Amino acid sequence: MPSLGTVRVNAEKTEHRWSIQLGFARRDVLKRLQGHTGACRDSLSRALGHDVELDLHEDLAA
Repeated sequence: MPSLGTVRVNAEKTEHRWSIQLGFARRDVLKRLQGHTGACRDSLSRALGHDVELDLHEDLAA
């Protein structure tokens, strides 16, 4: 399992959708994961059983 450093998570569920924001303190980790956003969103959607809106961003305060 790769080290992701500090990750700030904010998740909110509405009736039919999850909105998930992941803030990464390490820019290199964010850049590596941004190429996999669709696969991550799809995997979370399957695991949660609902559509997922996924936002990956830099969060130096994380």
